[in-house]
Amino acid sequence: MKTATKIANMLSRILAWCSLTAVTVTMFLVVADVAVRLIGGGKGVYGAYEIVECFFCVIIYGGFAFCQTRQGHMHVTMVLYKLPRIPCFLIWGFASLISAAMGVVLTIACWQQGMTVMSQGIYSPLIHVPKYPFQFFAGVSMIFFSLMLLLDGIKAIMALFNEEHAKEIRSHWVG
Repeated sequence: MKTATKIANMLSRILAWCSLTAVTVTMFLVVADVAVRLIGGGKGVYGAYEIVECFFCVIIYGGFAFCQTRQGHMHVTMVLYKLPRIPCFLIWGFASLISAAMGVVLTIACWQQGMTVMSQGIYSPLIHVPKYPFQFFAGVSMIFFSLMLLLDGIKAIMALFNEEHAKEIRSHWVG
């Protein structure tokens, strides 16, 4: 389980670096757009809005898996924290596994959307950036997010039988 977690953390870091790069480029692009509008009398950087729109896909979806590995998503655990170990981790594990299943459904939807966008040749209207790579990136990100949720579900099931796993999981909860 530790090896799987290490691999998952490494892969989520790659996605996080993609997101960080997209945030940095977006920041510079928006600053340049505003500066050009102020200096140039109302005309900004050509296609800035479309580029930012595409990078938001990278920023948001790329952050999902990384945030899950850092236990950064909000969970309502105040009630679970007060339950005994068995019902607590049955609920937590079931919720994680259901979330992972929903992540798989979203992954399939992202890939289908990407295939549709690619087959129809949909590009951004102004600068003609193809939209499908960003749809596929969302799909890849959702795969990793689903894997993180699956790992969390497996850890929760292991916590049913192992107090050490239970303590590690509960260390991230607010009680």
